[in-house]
Amino acid sequence: MKKVLFLASALSFSSISFAQSADNAMKNTPHDRVIFMTAAEFMAATTPSAIAAQLPSPQNNGKLVDYEITRMTKGGDVITYRNESPVYSEQALQVVKMVQKEDTYYFDNVNMLYGHEEVAQKVSPIIVRIK
Repeated sequence: MKKVLFLASALSFSSISFAQSADNAMKNTPHDRVIFMTAAEFMAATTPSAIAAQLPSPQNNGKLVDYEITRMTKGGDVITYRNESPVYSEQALQVVKMVQKEDTYYFDNVNMLYGHEEVAQKVSPIIVRIK
């Protein structure tokens, strides 16, 4: 019984730690990397590139290689999936379809190719706040 309670406490602590880290990420992310969208607008954006196209940043002129998508609910529940493609895989699409008002989505560890480069560059995360 003690082991189960400890595990539950550890999971709860992880969510709190991630929520605190996410809040710090919001504070440290340049404002031009935060997008506010409705759930319908978020669902209509068929790829992360379509979301990034709304940013006024020159980092969006490259080709998306891969990224990590994280959904954090208002209550602090977190789901993260690493997508190894520029389009949503089935698993990433499931994370997107969970969208609800007041969720926050993080597109992090984003790698892009520019011009004729052969090595992808990591770019700043994109944060989507669902209004």
